[in-house]
Amino acid sequence: MDKKSAVIIFLILIMSPFFLSSALAEKNKRVVIVHSYEKNHPCGQPQHDGAVSAMALNEWEKGKNLDIETLYMETKIKNNTPELIQRQAEKALAKIREISPDLVITLDDNAFRTIGLELARTDLPVVFSGNNVQPETYNKTRPFMKNREKPGYNIPGSMKNFTSEKP
Repeated sequence: MDKKSAVIIFLILIMSPFFLSSALAEKNKRVVIVHSYEKNHPCGQPQHDGAVSAMALNEWEKGKNLDIETLYMETKIKNNTPELIQRQAEKALAKIREISPDLVITLDDNAFRTIGLELARTDLPVVFSGNNVQPETYNKTRPFMKNREKPGYNIPGSMKNFTSEKP
């Protein structure tokens, strides 16, 4: 090996950690959006579109630096018994663990109650939207917040989307 080749190899070895860390820093963010209902449901789809738009406003764009996996629990008509809802939740949680996302977004109560609360107080950030049950009620089931003003932990939520309390 000549001196020039040895210098090039040396420089490549010295610089490779820098290029590797730069490549890792540019890795796409992974987000999982879990819908309680089916695809294009009039309740969940606008929330989904709003979440994607909000991420784009913060320069996280699907296909550019963001990967979005969308899961549909279909609990309105098809999977509407407690057992079927739980089965869908287990499938979604398995997929979430497989993907290892940077963020999980749950849309509507069934997704939050079965997925969001299961992920409470873990390292995985969870945001929720469209719930009808007050967050304090869910917090009694599985603590995930300190208070509404400063929720704490890993679920900052979407505290403005609560309209009524279900029994």
